[in-house]
Amino acid sequence: MDNIPEREQSKPERVISLGEKFQPFDPRYLTKNRFDSSIILNVGNRFKTPFKIDAIFIYEENYRGNVLLPFGPEEESYPINSEDFDYDMRLKKLERMSEELDKFIDRDKNPIDFLLNARDYELNKLGLNEKHGAEYLPSLEMLDLFKGLRFILDAPKARLEARPNSHFLKEGDVNFMTFYPVDSGPLADTPRYEDREGGLVLSLPSDPEKLAQIWAKFVLAEEEPREANQI
Repeated sequence: MDNIPEREQSKPERVISLGEKFQPFDPRYLTKNRFDSSIILNVGNRFKTPFKIDAIFIYEENYRGNVLLPFGPEEESYPINSEDFDYDMRLKKLERMSEELDKFIDRDKNPIDFLLNARDYELNKLGLNEKHGAEYLPSLEMLDLFKGLRFILDAPKARLEARPNSHFLKEGDVNFMTFYPVDSGPLADTPRYEDREGGLVLSLPSDPEKLAQIWAKFVLAEEEPREANQI
């Protein structure tokens, strides 16, 4: 009889297809004493990509202006509204609300920062990044494909989307680091948030029952329309 505690045994591989709904925090796949898990994304039966779901416990101070809190408290989450999708209007909003946005969130209530990534060394081994001299870089085909990959997350009071961070993508890493509302799209970039690429950090409680309410899926974005001056 196997007497190894259930949560210490190796977890079964979880293969997810594009468009398939799954629970990022399904307790059957979480590592011991953590809210981390791994998945394999099956991209149209063309290739499989390993992703790591990281629930990073961070108790360092963070500001209201940096985070989305889908489980609240509402007064600590960044208050997204129509102003956030116009550059000039968002600048004015950030200036007007600077005192409120510079207040610290309660890290005891939301200690987890969510990160989803496919690391370059894994993609190198799979041949999805190509060797160029002493470094590996994504092929143009992989770069175009991963640029269009979106991660959609459904919580009880929020439907959010993330896209790969463009800086890391060029280096061969696929990182989903910041989120914005699905329906409205990315927020306007401003100097204060230029590294967030239209999104905000997603912070979550360490409550298994609440985390089990989250569902997610990967999709490919529709091709973005060309600018008028593009051929």
